[in-house]
Amino acid sequence: MKRWLVVAVAMGLALAAVMVVRGLMGDATYMSWRDSTEFNIRNLAMFIEVYREEHGKYPSSISNLLDGVDPPGKNFVPPLLDGRSHGTYAYRCSTNAFVITVQRPARWLMKGETMERKYAVGEALKQFDPQN
Repeated sequence: MKRWLVVAVAMGLALAAVMVVRGLMGDATYMSWRDSTEFNIRNLAMFIEVYREEHGKYPSSISNLLDGVDPPGKNFVPPLLDGRSHGTYAYRCSTNAFVITVQRPARWLMKGETMERKYAVGEALKQFDPQN
């Protein structure tokens, strides 16, 4: 009887340790996703704003953005569109603003996340201006 109790307690402690480690890994994974997604959104917003300055209007979609960006932008935008960035990027525009939304799918023991950022005209370029 004592052997069974020792085994049950050991298994319970092992399960608790696995859950703690998984929780810590999940937090680190989420923070990594959040930071890289914020970086990607800021850079994508900059490319969208440069497109608006050069063409007089916002692009109708992210894929149309590729028609009017410089060569470095052509290397940055495609990974966002084909899922290599661990999320689905969506873009909505209006006459005086645009919104970028990123949806991260749910995974085993991790819920899905949505991050959304709205930019007014010119706001995306101001974040890169050292005088602001």
